[in-house]
Amino acid sequence: MKHHLCPILWLVFGLLFCPFTAQSQYFWNTDFEYGTSNAQPRKWVIEGEGRAYAAKVDKQVAKHGKSSLKMTVTSAMVYIYLPVSGTLLAGKQLSIEGYAKTELGDSLTLGAMLLHTGSGQRVMIPPQPLQSLVWQPFAYQAKLPTTISSGKVLLTLLVGGQGTAWLDNVTIRINGKVYGKDAPGFRASTPQEINQLNQQLKPLKSIIPTTSFQDLAPLKAMLSSAKIVALGENSHGSASIFTLKLRLVQYLVQALGFNTFVLECPAVEAEKVNAYVVYNQGNLSQVMPYLIYKSWQTQEMAAIVQWLHDYNQQHQKKVAFWGIDMQYGQGSLKYLQPFISKHPQIKDAFAVINSLYPKKKKTPNDWKTLKTVTQQITVYLNTPKHFTQLISSEYTFLKYSWRIFSQSIQLQNTPQNNLQRDAFIAENIQWLRQNYPGSKLMVSADNDHIRKSAGKAGYLLHQKYGKQYKAIGFTFQSGTYQAYGSKPFYQVHPSYVGTYEYLFSKASTRNFYLDLNQVQHIPLLDKPAGFRSIGSRPQETTQFAEITLKNNFDILFYLEQSRHTTYLQKK
Repeated sequence: MKHHLCPILWLVFGLLFCPFTAQSQYFWNTDFEYGTSNAQPRKWVIEGEGRAYAAKVDKQVAKHGKSSLKMTVTSAMVYIYLPVSGTLLAGKQLSIEGYAKTELGDSLTLGAMLLHTGSGQRVMIPPQPLQSLVWQPFAYQAKLPTTISSGKVLLTLLVGGQGTAWLDNVTIRINGKVYGKDAPGFRASTPQEINQLNQQLKPLKSIIPTTSFQDLAPLKAMLSSAKIVALGENSHGSASIFTLKLRLVQYLVQALGFNTFVLECPAVEAEKVNAYVVYNQGNLSQVMPYLIYKSWQTQEMAAIVQWLHDYNQQHQKKVAFWGIDMQYGQGSLKYLQPFISKHPQIKDAFAVINSLYPKKKKTPNDWKTLKTVTQQITVYLNTPKHFTQLISSEYTFLKYSWRIFSQSIQLQNTPQNNLQRDAFIAENIQWLRQNYPGSKLMVSADNDHIRKSAGKAGYLLHQKYGKQYKAIGFTFQSGTYQAYGSKPFYQVHPSYVGTYEYLFSKASTRNFYLDLNQVQHIPLLDKPAGFRSIGSRPQETTQFAEITLKNNFDILFYLEQSRHTTYLQKK
């Protein structure tokens, strides 16, 4: 979990001893009594950074009840967080109390963080030494602002360093009332719910591209108003999802007239891929490295690129290929160099950028200088009379390239890094729609980017375009996935009661999709539940995060089995 966000909440660190006043209707598993099949605590999400970490519900050690949460940390930081509704916390007094202990000789710290997912507002409590062989109390207190009413607040405990720690008997008070101690509300699906699911799902005959779109025909009505269809993924490394994506791209292009494929990849470098796809310049092996990210150097992504190329060679109306990511600006500078070298008015400013941008550690003066010269070049590039020698398409892409670089500067120098990236992704998709009015976009990105949750790109696009934006989520039940790590591939964790995947696994159909805007009479789909989220990194601790599915996606594709992607062989 990487959140680099600015602190705005006032917080006091201290011991609290308040009378117990229980609040019903909330189960947060604050005693860690309820675990999953792989001993992960229900309701909580656990992620980490560093050399190695592990966490599990420990039934051998407890301060209260029968279990505690045990963490083994090796030069790492572990984040244990509980998502809580911002509506519940806005304007309220919050306290988090609990007990912790360690083993002899451990060198550990314990801290906390409150993070508002909608705005990126956060508060960090500096880690304090955690070295006690017996249970010791900890407590944190905060007054939360009224501006966090939308989205979620992640109530996060942080354990870092070297050693083993246990947490237990956590108590969360909001305006003095204890929350989260209610009985668990998760349950297995009823026969009636499974019957309704079987009646309303749309079976997939195959995930492999075929000549027939008969099983996808219901999508036409579901997407009738769409100008932007976002195709998500819960893992960048599932071959099964990307094989199905190719089939959906074929359907969207051939049956619904979509004409632009947009990928979560560096924007400027992707132009090389577009040159191959649209103009037959180069070959597949030459252009695939321009997708940059290792996640896309796969046979499955190559199959999508190759199909777009082959389709364009046979049809007059072309399908374009665009990138929308701005994490790295070096590609923009390389592309812009020959253009700017012809303009002495901005050559010096560009030289300053070339000297400062590659620096790994930039001083405040460096950032101030970069901001100033970037603005100077922006004004110049947005003056058309300076570029009359360029044809319209060249000038448009020139401005887009500089836009991406400017975003990369802001992204590197903003505490709200993750949220800012989502905002820029949404802005770049809007830019494509504005500059290419006839475009119908197929956007391929992580579920977490495309979903309609506050602060996400999907939320911003939904606010802008309404029903013209459709978010399609993807998930699976079992199998393997590829990720940035030391193993050839990783295992998918079993789902469990209280996750959407467990409900879907009871369906009579192995692979299917659901119109979440129309599905009804399945109460479990109306409630928050765990939903698988992996991304690009290995998730060997927690693979599920709680969301309300129908609030986040318009359509969901479910696959019983995931097979991991295969990397392209380097030549």
